[in-house]
Amino acid sequence: MKSIHRILQVFSLLIFISLTSCDALIYDNLEDCETGVSLRFYHTHACSSLKTPFTELKDLRILTFDDQDNLIKQIKREEWTQTEENGLTLVLPQGTYKIKVWSGVDKSYTESVVQKTTDAYLSLSQKENQVQVTELEPLYIGESETFETPRAKGEGSVFKEIAIPMVEKTNRIKVLLTLDESVEEDINNFEVIIRSANGLQNGDGSLPTHQPQLTYQKNYSVEKNESQSYFHVLDLKMGQQNELIIRNKRSNEIIYQGDLLGSILMKNYNINIDCENDFELKFKLSDRCKGCYTFYCSAIWVNDWLIHSYDTELGID
Repeated sequence: MKSIHRILQVFSLLIFISLTSCDALIYDNLEDCETGVSLRFYHTHACSSLKTPFTELKDLRILTFDDQDNLIKQIKREEWTQTEENGLTLVLPQGTYKIKVWSGVDKSYTESVVQKTTDAYLSLSQKENQVQVTELEPLYIGESETFETPRAKGEGSVFKEIAIPMVEKTNRIKVLLTLDESVEEDINNFEVIIRSANGLQNGDGSLPTHQPQLTYQKNYSVEKNESQSYFHVLDLKMGQQNELIIRNKRSNEIIYQGDLLGSILMKNYNINIDCENDFELKFKLSDRCKGCYTFYCSAIWVNDWLIHSYDTELGID
């Protein structure tokens, strides 16, 4: 009797599996089986066709839109570990979709309330046009091509693999100030200011125009007679009032003021601003005569490349 009872239990289990399975080889009625996509995330930029898989993403936002640009699903993950075997699975009914992805969306940002694709944006936390943080986690933005999810009928549970390329939208700028022997001023009396009208980032990675110009905070240190200012800034694009200023705090005199892109970074012709995110700038300050306190910028280097020299401009060897 026990053996008969055991056989009946196994038979019942097999029937249950066959009725609930989404394997097309087991069961014919597959209309209720789950379908969707398996997302894989890749780091890329404009200067290379290579796509490097992420191993980990933090503060992840995934927004799924239908073919009418309506938000139908929003997912937040504090972190996501990606391996060769696993993708991030989204269950979606059969239809046409596009997905936008942000990573690095921590407390430094305010997120928009999204209903349509055009509603999606991030705003850098600021007060009275002063950025409130000194460091930013790398912010990556990407979106999929428009895709269709597979039909469950005849296939069972099917999850289409979707690759999403993501581009970094944060930059790190180290600014060194060094003094010529002619300067008798304390190095701490000179400060570097970086401003840009780039605090609002659209969900598609673009920057809206006519934004307020924000002043970025910095980490500051001094070694010997050289100061180091470290800035974390959002995306740098022409026309966004990108500005670098060197000021004498004691006298309030502006010693240097220039376009961060046009007058500084892009003067190093080895730099493509769309492909690099880390920069080192060095400014040498001089006095027109010893003890005159008429300071000027006598040389500028960008990533160890001399882009400006007062002696060179005067034709002095």
